[in-house]
Amino acid sequence: MFDFDKVNEVLETKQAEPKKRLGTILVVDDEPENVKALERLLANECHVFGTTEPKKALEIYEKENIDLIISDQHMPVLMGTELLEKVRTMGDDHLSLILTGYTDAQDLITCINRGLLYRYLVKPWHPEELISVIKQAFDQLKKDRMIKKLIPQQVISRLYDGVLEDASAGDAKEVEC
Repeated sequence: MFDFDKVNEVLETKQAEPKKRLGTILVVDDEPENVKALERLLANECHVFGTTEPKKALEIYEKENIDLIISDQHMPVLMGTELLEKVRTMGDDHLSLILTGYTDAQDLITCINRGLLYRYLVKPWHPEELISVIKQAFDQLKKDRMIKKLIPQQVISRLYDGVLEDASAGDAKEVEC
């Protein structure tokens, strides 16, 4: 699955750095050792909630202010992509990563096209790469949240007649605001 020595090596270098929290992460994986390794790796960077149960993940998401979801794809109760679909009905002020040992290309493409997925990474993951992707995700989330502050929802609704999901890159419309 992953290299514990590599995780420990990254953690040792992080110990000297000052703690600056990026945000809150929800980790969902049916393998407890994966959850523990991710919690341990990310604890210096973020506040981390971890669970092996997708249903528990939904409860955590509902109660906590989650910025980033990292989910396994193949889980017995609910696939990662299905979990992300359910989470989207609860809120959309977060980004999601799939961390998978399997490449279900069609499911992942569908998630990306629906805006449910920021990125996916393949197991075994590398600690430095994962931390880098997480930092990029938080940068993107910060930008997305700033745009939401700068452009009122009423303007977006007028531009896209309330159907933003149907918008494509390059679509243009001029309206008086």
